[in-house]
Amino acid sequence: MANQNQPRIRLEDIAREAGVTKMTVSLALRDEPRISDGTRLRIKGIAQRLGYRPDPALNALNAYRRQSTKARFAGSIGFINAFPEPLARTPLRYYAQYFAGAKQRGIELGFVVEEFWLREEGMSESGLHRILQARGINAIIVGPLPGAQARLKLSWEMYSAVALGFSMKDPLLHTVANNQFQSMALCVGELVRLGYARIALCLQRQQDERVQRRWSGAYFSTCHAEGLASLRPYLFDQFDRATFARWFAKEKPDAIVTGLPDLADLVQELGLRVPEDVGIAMPYESAYDEPRHIAHIDERYLLNGAAAVDLLAGMYYRNERGVPAHPLHVHIQGEWRPGTTIASVGNVRPAVLKFKTSKG
Repeated sequence: MANQNQPRIRLEDIAREAGVTKMTVSLALRDEPRISDGTRLRIKGIAQRLGYRPDPALNALNAYRRQSTKARFAGSIGFINAFPEPLARTPLRYYAQYFAGAKQRGIELGFVVEEFWLREEGMSESGLHRILQARGINAIIVGPLPGAQARLKLSWEMYSAVALGFSMKDPLLHTVANNQFQSMALCVGELVRLGYARIALCLQRQQDERVQRRWSGAYFSTCHAEGLASLRPYLFDQFDRATFARWFAKEKPDAIVTGLPDLADLVQELGLRVPEDVGIAMPYESAYDEPRHIAHIDERYLLNGAAAVDLLAGMYYRNERGVPAHPLHVHIQGEWRPGTTIASVGNVRPAVLKFKTSKG
């Protein structure tokens, strides 16, 4: 153990002993790949022999200075997009906002966030790895992947990586996502506050699987906690209007929480009025650009993207690479947004059970 009465060993001391610059010492101690393995090991050996210990107060001061001044270029972050359209043309609003939030926070911290589109002609997972390495990019954000339980093959030991959402099953990375459990609980709770008593769930199974069944789990637990009538949910692979009509007639909901942004239109085709006969709300914002004025939970996509960069920047500076042994989950709280598809307090009515037979 080093004598605490001895002067603190500085980077300059290590540099003088090793015959290199102070910057080289700093990079070597952070395991930067641009420093050769031999030089890195030699510098670390000298630092250990001299009794070097990082100064936490100095690190805090440097962090404050970085926040107080215009950020210098720190590096590039690759944003992996595996959806059919590049972000400039995607109809998925939430995806574009993830990227916008990441890009803005990157600017604030000195990082350039760039899109890498996996569906680009000639692109492959191995090709992506070669491009990233050629560009010197070893920090990546994996955007939501199509489908549930998706996989992405990269040489993960080369990268600091964070995933957005829970659609990627393998590997399990540090993750930033909306708190879907809290979002569903908040959605049901707001409907109860408005006076709804028979709240049902209408959800595509794949939607629930993409969030690891957090929506259905929160729905059941919140209904139980609120003392609501136990209604059988309509969980489906492909929506069928006749099956939905029979389900509605049996369960008699006065409100439906759904992942279908066009459910209001489908319900009205069956002869029901929204919100006079049945209220409709979503546990997230409609993914598409059409304004539908549906009551929903704002998942705060911009903040999700920014939080991904925050988490990744810390990993980058600590040189944490590869698949983590114990993945962390950063959850962003959602916020309730009322809409025209729900009734105001005191105006909730019992469900209407008659349908237009010609539409059945």
